Amino acid sequence: MEEPARVQVKAFVPDPLPPTGVDATWFTGRVSPLLLEAQSGLDRLDLLCESLPNAGVLLRALRKREVQRSSEIENTYASIEEVSVLEAGRRVPRESAAEVLNNLAAVESALVSPLPLCNRLLREAHAKLLEGVRGDRLQPGRFRSGQVYIGNPVRRGGGVRYVPPPPGDHLRGCVNAFEAAMNAEGTGGYPWLVWLAFLHYQFEAVHPFSDGNGRLGRLLVHVAPCKWGRLKHPITNVSEYFMDNRRAYYDALLGVSERGDWLTWTELFLRAIARQSIEDQRRVRALVALRDRYVQAVARQRNRSSLGRLIDLVFGQLVVTNPMVAERLGVSKPTAQKLIETMVKAGGLAEATGESYARLYRAGEVLAVLDAPAGELR
Repeated sequence: MEEPARVQVKAFVPDPLPPTGVDATWFTGRVSPLLLEAQSGLDRLDLLCESLPNAGVLLRALRKREVQRSSEIENTYASIEEVSVLEAGRRVPRESAAEVLNNLAAVESALVSPLPLCNRLLREAHAKLLEGVRGDRLQPGRFRSGQVYIGNPVRRGGGVRYVPPPPGDHLRGCVNAFEAAMNAEGTGGYPWLVWLAFLHYQFEAVHPFSDGNGRLGRLLVHVAPCKWGRLKHPITNVSEYFMDNRRAYYDALLGVSERGDWLTWTELFLRAIARQSIEDQRRVRALVALRDRYVQAVARQRNRSSLGRLIDLVFGQLVVTNPMVAERLGVSKPTAQKLIETMVKAGGLAEATGESYARLYRAGEVLAVLDAPAGELR
């Protein structure tokens, strides 16, 4: 068998942040229209979430959409419903659903962790991301000890798109500098959203893990503003925009490494924030309208307090079972079944298996809101 052609490549070691050779005042002025649009969208969305009776429940539904899209960028496909069925303890045909569910667990563990932004937080999130799925042998929770290549290093004619820092002193220096940068938000006079764009690029350029770097880089975008105290709610979703513009996303990141083109990358990042903050406002309002309708439908029920808690459970989980409802609400299984049946009558749940036992109940209307393009939402 013919040996594959050997191709020599050079690794790229990014300079520490902030960017060298860039005037912060000039740069901020260039991106100021997009920066204003992104910040305004986030402020309105954060204020909207603050006004909700249980924002965490509705935001968890949006988070499932975010991690699903983030996984799709890495060619890992599973529907929000499949992920929710798996979360409910049932098997699904696509093994990739477990990877998306792990992505969700990684994001949520980082959000509730008492740790500040630090390498330990990233390593713990990485361990959750790869736990028990494809890639679980690629040093979960540890920075890589080998060289990785973005592209195919043995394909004839090359094919390597990007080679991150080699392991050892180069990588250690990069991850240590990155840890300092995570906690230096505002350095050099850059607005925090611009610094967040810089951090996402820097993480992808360092590529500190053997697998999962793309998802973790977008996790950082989701988590950092809350850790910094810039936002009350984790609402910096970017994955749908990046998925819709995947080639431009990859090219803009590479442009920083190849040409020092921070401007194109930062503008794309701010467009992602601006567009998704507007679309998420529509999605949140649609979810709130559904929740209000369900609450009104059960308002005259004697057990309306338990039904209110079930409604929140449904919005957070999207797929429920009788044992889950009984455990989460602290009621007996017969009582849980009565509550479920009331929600079925209200239109909030529908039985999905057609079986007389081991039933699954799906929140079809909520799933429809999460799956719909934002432009179709009122």
